[in-house]
Amino acid sequence: MTKREPAGTAGRNTGLRLLGHLFSTLACAGMLASCGGGGGGGTTDTLPRVQPASASQFVDTEYGKIVSGYLEAYSAEGVSTTTVNEFVRGSGWKIVGYVEAARMFQIDTGETNFASLAAARDKAIASGHFGSDVYYVTLVGENSNQCIDALKDSATYWNYDAASIKSAWALLNGSPLSLVPVQVAVADQGFTTTTAADDLVLDNVFSGQSEADCKNGCSNHGYHVAGIIGASANEKGIVGIPNAVTKNVINGAGGADSSSLGDGISSLVMQGPRVLNMSIGNSETPNGKSEVVSDDANRKILSYAESSAKNFATLLKNLIASNASQGKQTDFLIVQASGNAGASSYNGAPIPSERNGFATSANPLDAWARQNIHEKALIVGAYDKDKKVASYTQLPVGEQGKANFILAPGDAIYSTTRSGLCEMSGTSMATPHVSGVAALVWTVNPGLSANQVRNITLNN
Repeated sequence: MTKREPAGTAGRNTGLRLLGHLFSTLACAGMLASCGGGGGGGTTDTLPRVQPASASQFVDTEYGKIVSGYLEAYSAEGVSTTTVNEFVRGSGWKIVGYVEAARMFQIDTGETNFASLAAARDKAIASGHFGSDVYYVTLVGENSNQCIDALKDSATYWNYDAASIKSAWALLNGSPLSLVPVQVAVADQGFTTTTAADDLVLDNVFSGQSEADCKNGCSNHGYHVAGIIGASANEKGIVGIPNAVTKNVINGAGGADSSSLGDGISSLVMQGPRVLNMSIGNSETPNGKSEVVSDDANRKILSYAESSAKNFATLLKNLIASNASQGKQTDFLIVQASGNAGASSYNGAPIPSERNGFATSANPLDAWARQNIHEKALIVGAYDKDKKVASYTQLPVGEQGKANFILAPGDAIYSTTRSGLCEMSGTSMATPHVSGVAALVWTVNPGLSANQVRNITLNN
């Protein structure tokens, strides 16, 4: 036992929905009856806030990539922070992060050996203070490819025409409708306390990182995703999909590990958004690559998908309950990337979207998850400028996965970074197109439910 001191192929799109009919989508938002879119404890003053893990803290284990020695645990209802604190201290561990609204504890056990960490997890579960909601702190995957410096050539902005976005802007700008700003939350990586280029101004950034923290390199992924939704209409670069017609509230948060991501999502949800954009996924899949997955790699993919889905459901359940008790927004749309491992396979079958974790892998047989995740979620794959499914897109195989799935522009997409425009490809880039359209739908009819906006977007 070791312990340290705690501190695009043609034909693949047959039968799949493409985001490309924004006129009918917005018409349905204004006239729902005419389309197929109906449907239905403790304080934080003595506990630290979750801090993002550094690259040096991640280790590769038989479970997958995790933060060495760390556990992420949700206290059971009625269990006080004092009780948890006493248990943790009595075990020789330390609470290094806490999210009150989610009842989430980040615990450093000091165990650097995976078997010992697994035993510590079993001990935490056996205590009864957390139920079964004790997880390893895992690496969070980015569903995108490398950034390519952009040329300001209008011919490269094919995505706006492919999804009828420019036409929708023209329609709404000439409309007598009273358009209502919508709050959109972006849970992602690379956000810092400073903003990107002046083309993107985020209303709030919930991050423990500064530019100084990113001196050794920090992802532009979050800013690229957020720009597709929230770039300003200021003639300095691109324009965010809903921001061309009204100034929406765009908040960003997240992190490279599951605890800091949970902290970020908590901060975002507590602000009361209508849309939660998640261009993230399974860090164990061969992102953007074409390879045959081994039995060991597949086991890690499955473990990550199942664990992240259960973790995400518990996080949302606690946050929604907290929001409800405070009269805040509890009805919001979840929009997640389907994943970029579609060109890879296991036992002769492509890796499906249901393996990308979080909302994609939520248990459809669980009544709470079905009502609060599946019926309020859109899973997004990418298509290219020829409207063919991008080869890397993970496609659904199950009926529940197919019911939530939609394709959007995701290949060679230009958007914002800290230093200007950049081209990226991936289901990450497709996802904010759908989030932006959902925000546009809500600007037209703010009285719609998340389930109604989901169905309108899918069926038009």
